[in-house]
Amino acid sequence: MIVKNCIDIIQHRIYSNFLSLFLISIGYSCQTKSQENIPQIKDITVDLGAYSIIDTLKLNSDSVNFRFSNIEKFRSDSLLLFNYPDLDLHFSNIGFEDLALISLVSDSKGGFQGSFIEPLWDLDNNIIIVEQGNIPMLTFFDSNFQFVKKLKLNEYIDENFYLPSIASRAKILKNDSKKTLLMTSESMDFMKNTKDFFSSSYVFLKVVLDSSDNYLSHSFHLRLNEYDEIKKSIKTNKRYWSSSIPKFDVYNDKVYVVYEFSDQIFIYDLNFNLEKIIPIQFYNQSFTPFSVGLNNGERSDPNESVKIEFLLRHSKPQIVDIKVDSNRIALLYNEVVEKNKIPSNIFEENNYLYHSFLQVINNTDGKSNQLYIPLADDFSPYGPIFLENKSILINKNFNKSDGYEILEIIVD
Repeated sequence: MIVKNCIDIIQHRIYSNFLSLFLISIGYSCQTKSQENIPQIKDITVDLGAYSIIDTLKLNSDSVNFRFSNIEKFRSDSLLLFNYPDLDLHFSNIGFEDLALISLVSDSKGGFQGSFIEPLWDLDNNIIIVEQGNIPMLTFFDSNFQFVKKLKLNEYIDENFYLPSIASRAKILKNDSKKTLLMTSESMDFMKNTKDFFSSSYVFLKVVLDSSDNYLSHSFHLRLNEYDEIKKSIKTNKRYWSSSIPKFDVYNDKVYVVYEFSDQIFIYDLNFNLEKIIPIQFYNQSFTPFSVGLNNGERSDPNESVKIEFLLRHSKPQIVDIKVDSNRIALLYNEVVEKNKIPSNIFEENNYLYHSFLQVINNTDGKSNQLYIPLADDFSPYGPIFLENKSILINKNFNKSDGYEILEIIVD
């Protein structure tokens, strides 16, 4: 779920809080294997694929229209819906005959204080809300949508971090006697996009809760400078990506991670030991990524920063989302934009119709069969995607629709 205006604000946010490079060892986890020693799939084929639209899921009725949703339980006729910036969370069935308000921002107990939210279902049909921003929280509702409690993460975690609004993602890893939440995070100790930031920032926060949703422990994982691309960036003092926040999915006790700065999928176990790397090969595409020097700690002109971030974002395929099931890995990308057509401000972007494509990967017997599937501009370039049996669900482009809808497609 991505809101264009806020991404630009968050991604260009400059921190004024300089702290020591010393990182306390308790609560941190390091992946020690180098990328060179990890098995990589080298037998790769890339073919052109196609799709067919088989259904449309409407997220609106005559009186309400929701832009953001968790539809992972749509086969059970259960949707979690909200808008932005209101963040008023609703439950609905698919036909909108059963529409229930779960929480208003203004509610004294269950109201959300974060700048954005991500609603998650646990296996008992309870709801956990990850509140993003500088004051990250977890808010809990039971299966009857009654408020249970709030957990302010900063009261338990001493490290100076935040959950990037809209760009952050969260997953529930386990749901037995304990619940483990995995969230993408960023350090606030260093100014963003500086050498210190890339040398020291971790990208994952893991929080463990007991059966009553009380805090038990936390740990940070995957420091950015463990990646070859980041090491090279620090050495050359250049970056060619807009955001270092990963997209990820969890399937069968494996964490699948993909970044803007790498055309590879990194596969980890739940302890973040790197197990496999899958290269991504784009079909018949030629592009030259835009690059810019690392931040030297000085404030830059905001308008110029926006232009630079657009150039970084759209001069190469931009990863939007990744989802994994038993048969495939599906990635949603935005196509490269011609340099003279890249938006230079938010207003131009609001009127620009991006084109997206799916990269669907099937891995068998050490081989990687990849399909490049170009999508019409009927599809939203802002994700997310969902996998359901043999189909893929993608948001319809809201610039071409009066109401918010999700299109269900199958790959031909």
